[in-house]
Amino acid sequence: MAHPLHDNPYESEKVARAWQLINQASQITLLTHRKPDGDGVSACAAFDEILAALEKETETIYPTKSYMKLSFHARYVEIDNHTFIPDLIIAFDTASRDRMYLPDAFKDIPL
Repeated sequence: MAHPLHDNPYESEKVARAWQLINQASQITLLTHRKPDGDGVSACAAFDEILAALEKETETIYPTKSYMKLSFHARYVEIDNHTFIPDLIIAFDTASRDRMYLPDAFKDIPL
């Protein structure tokens, strides 16, 4: 059985482009929505592990603290603050820019 990405060349091209951007970046910021829940927090943490294996410098930014008691987070988490200007931003568990930490300093960075 073929992998679903191979059935749709458009999707395959999007995935290839995403990996190209990741491979070219040295500093990557991971974002999720305000009041992050288990979905957003765990997605950031899991992808942070992948990026660590690729030796990428990362930070994860939550716009607000999580309202849930979660025991596993990404390696470096900031609340409503950033410590560097990344080469790439990856957002998880939100479809709205309004719900993420996106300061003016990030406006020209691929998202």
